[in-house]
Amino acid sequence: MCLGTGQDFPATFKYKLLVYEAGSFFASHRDTEKIPNMFATLVVNLPSAHEGGELIISHAGQSQRYSFADSSLFAPRFVAFYADCYHEVKPITSGYRLCLVYNLAIANRKKVFDMVPSDRLLFAGSHLPFPGLGHAAKDLSGYTYVPLPHAEHL
Repeated sequence: MCLGTGQDFPATFKYKLLVYEAGSFFASHRDTEKIPNMFATLVVNLPSAHEGGELIISHAGQSQRYSFADSSLFAPRFVAFYADCYHEVKPITSGYRLCLVYNLAIANRKKVFDMVPSDRLLFAGSHLPFPGLGHAAKDLSGYTYVPLPHAEHL
């Protein structure tokens, strides 16, 4: 696949929510391809009070350590790494570390468009009718914008 053709592009696909408690860790490993064309992993660390739980990413004899314990309790932080990198999470010594994990993959535009209505994903746009946030429904001519009812607003 070639980026820049207008048909293929990198996309994020939700994988899981990880909750690490005191004593939890993840041994060194490489991610397997969980979806077609997966090339990397994105980890979003949600604000949470904890100690320990450093993420260590290694590749070609070099390592980088990321600590999220000292970050603000109001600001999420993230890190992304290629699927061929080894990575591990050191033990949590107190509190809870919360992470959203996404797979990054080369996606076909049509496949992603088809996922929006089938997975009932929310999307936003600046030129859509109020509220500019909604779902899509597939119809005979393509897709129809379905505005989010006011009661569902975040």
